[in-house]
Amino acid sequence: MAHGILDQTRHTSPEQLLARAVLAQAVIDLFSVSIACSTHDEAITARRDALAFLADSDGPWAESRRAHCLLADQDPDRVRSSVVAILNGAGLSDDHGYRLKGIEIARELWAKERERQKTYFDNAREKVRVRRERRWAEKLRAQDRQNKDRRLAESRTMEPDLWRGLDRRPVTHAELVDDLAAFIDIEL
Repeated sequence: MAHGILDQTRHTSPEQLLARAVLAQAVIDLFSVSIACSTHDEAITARRDALAFLADSDGPWAESRRAHCLLADQDPDRVRSSVVAILNGAGLSDDHGYRLKGIEIARELWAKERERQKTYFDNAREKVRVRRERRWAEKLRAQDRQNKDRRLAESRTMEPDLWRGLDRRPVTHAELVDDLAAFIDIEL
């Protein structure tokens, strides 16, 4: 058995071996029942880090996975899709041995992470919606102010609205005073 591993590694660069070891350790940290850590909190952190490393679609963990996969001569998208498929319910083949029996733990963590992300994005969408509504309301108020100012400016520049009788002919101020004086029977 050891001879076969040595044959596989003989023509492999140290960087490639290290990248493969990092990927393998992430899989072990995510899918094993127990993780070799000094405290329970460290084990939880290691499992979450492994989940982020293997399943994140963007961000620093995804970039790190891409770099390690390229060094290990693996397709990073294929690695992620395989891990996500297992997390979503696909089974593992039996050749992975006893160490990867913590699939249910990983699936629970995956479900919690997806729920956390859903809540985060729902909150972010709500904040964006509120900001948009506030911005639209401010625009409407600004437009109303502009319209009111425009109407006020127009009304100030217009001639006085002096109309005589039903003929709707505009009159001057002097004509109006003369008509009123004649109506009251006053001589000016």
